[in-house]
Amino acid sequence: MQLFNSTGATDSLVVEVQVQPINDPPVIVYQDGTPYQQEIQWIKSALVSDMLTLYAYDPDIGDTVSWSLSNSSNFSFFQQGSDSAVTYLSGVEGVLYHVEATLTDSHGVSDSLLIIAV
Repeated sequence: MQLFNSTGATDSLVVEVQVQPINDPPVIVYQDGTPYQQEIQWIKSALVSDMLTLYAYDPDIGDTVSWSLSNSSNFSFFQQGSDSAVTYLSGVEGVLYHVEATLTDSHGVSDSLLIIAV
């Protein structure tokens, strides 16, 4: 930075700005990268595969992510790289199932999604 006064005198100053990175949370997203809302209703159909694929996005380069399910006695879960699938296994027709999928990064920050399976 260089400063001037009305007489033409100048002076210079070097300013150094140091930015410390912060850990950004991972986000559960659709395949196109659009974030899910906090809750989705998954209507299962006998005509299609009973599989819902969730995708992970973490803006921090180098972070690893892991997935977990709660209240998942009627569901199985498997991870494929940074993606994962929630697969419906069994249950009573007409009963609502509430499953929470949680995505956690290597720094312990997480995002959750409530899945209501009908």
